Amino acid sequence: MQIITKIALFIVFIFAVGFGIGSTITTPEHAIVYVDEASETYLSPPCVEKRKALLMPQMTFGDMRDLTLEINKTCVNQGGFSQSGRSLSGKFLESVGAISTLESRWRVDGSWRW
Repeated sequence: MQIITKIALFIVFIFAVGFGIGSTITTPEHAIVYVDEASETYLSPPCVEKRKALLMPQMTFGDMRDLTLEINKTCVNQGGFSQSGRSLSGKFLESVGAISTLESRWRVDGSWRW
């Protein structure tokens, strides 16, 4: 009986520690980004004013990899190209159906949910 208690406590401990281990979801290849030709950088839609976005060319994130453009560092610092994911324990709970799947910041068509 004592060994079962130790195993149970170990599992509870590992599960609790798992909540402290986070994850990050990065921008998928099909996500739409804007090109700032003046600074030769690209930005995520949330980092661009709506009126300026009308004048800026759009491309997919995957297409940016083939160009010499740099990622806009201010936009990166604002979280424009990543999403906080579930913790390790949260991913486990999600996989067994105990909690709902985390909604992606990016839609299938490449547009962004903000």
